[in-house]
Amino acid sequence: RDSCLQETASMLIHMALAIPYDQLMAFEKVALAYYALLEALLGQGMDIVCGFETWVVVDVLASLQKGLATALRHKILIQCAKAIDFFGSFLFRHKHRDTPVVSRMRHHLTQVPTLVTELIALLVKQLLTDDHTDLGILSHPLLSLILADESS
Repeated sequence: RDSCLQETASMLIHMALAIPYDQLMAFEKVALAYYALLEALLGQGMDIVCGFETWVVVDVLASLQKGLATALRHKILIQCAKAIDFFGSFLFRHKHRDTPVVSRMRHHLTQVPTLVTELIALLVKQLLTDDHTDLGILSHPLLSLILADESS
């Protein structure tokens, strides 16, 4: 199997994660493109994401958490919510399957066992405390993460 796509995506995400978060958010077009990349990777390329090192997966999800918590643009909030929904939906759909891709994601999640619960807590906090957050935007990722959570 050709690993060119995996290696290209890995290099691209490494370069994107190298940008300090405050500098990323200072440039609106760059931030929109960055979160569009994360949304596309989590929506269409979970097999690629699962092939990343654990720290990369954790940094991607932490970046989505920051985007949800601090995004000033509504579009970035939507991109973050959709990406987290793709992640939660993947976990839920593959909860009882045993494939190499799922095994790699389980390995990542065992390295950081609180990751899913932290995402759930952030979404609930956003729903309860942010006056400008639309319930519909955050309800999908919240539901998919609750259904996917192994501890529930």
